Amino acid sequence: MKRLGAIFSIALMAGPAWADDDGWPIYVGADTVEATYSVSSPAVLFNENQNGQFAEANKADTTFIRLRAGTRLTDSISVELHYGLEDETANDANGTVGLDEYYGVFIAPTTTVFDLFEINFPIGFSSTSIDAGDSGTADSDGVAFGMNLEIPLSLYMDLEKFDFRILGGGMVYQQDNDSRFYGYNLGIRFDFKL
Repeated sequence: MKRLGAIFSIALMAGPAWADDDGWPIYVGADTVEATYSVSSPAVLFNENQNGQFAEANKADTTFIRLRAGTRLTDSISVELHYGLEDETANDANGTVGLDEYYGVFIAPTTTVFDLFEINFPIGFSSTSIDAGDSGTADSDGVAFGMNLEIPLSLYMDLEKFDFRILGGGMVYQQDNDSRFYGYNLGIRFDFKL
């Protein structure tokens, strides 16, 4: 963990050398995420009331909004932060869980394909807190990874001063021997310079 923190610190301190004369490249975005939380054994996660449907199914779904902010260190590497807005729709009777907390720090290598779209691969650390209603809560953290396909609308529309993108992808937010939290996302991103 200390090594990961040191890598991010060095990258952020060295970053201003890559900023061009027009300013520092920044982006912000928002995604809707359809996620699944699955466990190998219900007792691994929820130790309060095991009477809900989730305890029998070993799998539950949730939907949440993920906010992203980042900066490009080079044309092909970004650093980004994620934050998940709380979702209070936990209902263990129908097998859904809520998201109490999600945040992450990622390095995102990016490649451009035929000048038509970009693919990025966020790799980093995330922390989640899942609320299963009466069945209790589960906190987990660890390595997270994913892939996003981003289409810059400025390539297809006359948007001279704006760089809007639509994107879709998938992410593994947490995975270990006993549990997995993964999902698919669809959203927008706005790039600008400070």
